[in-house]
Amino acid sequence: GSGLANYKRPRRYVFVKTIPRSPVGKLLRRKLVAGEYEPEDAVAAASAEAPALIRPEAACGSTSGC
Repeated sequence: GSGLANYKRPRRYVFVKTIPRSPVGKLLRRKLVAGEYEPEDAVAAASAEAPALIRPEAACGSTSGC
């Protein structure tokens, strides 16, 4: 086994065009759980485009590292 319990593994992966955020910029987890987002279509998800991800430099506000 991988050492990770089955209940901790994601059931599915959903690629989205944009992550729902509040006006302040915080992630709106309730909207993600409720399915209130715009999923990418199968063609775009299979292409070389990267899904919306949080970049490390965006999390700490620096491009030179945290």
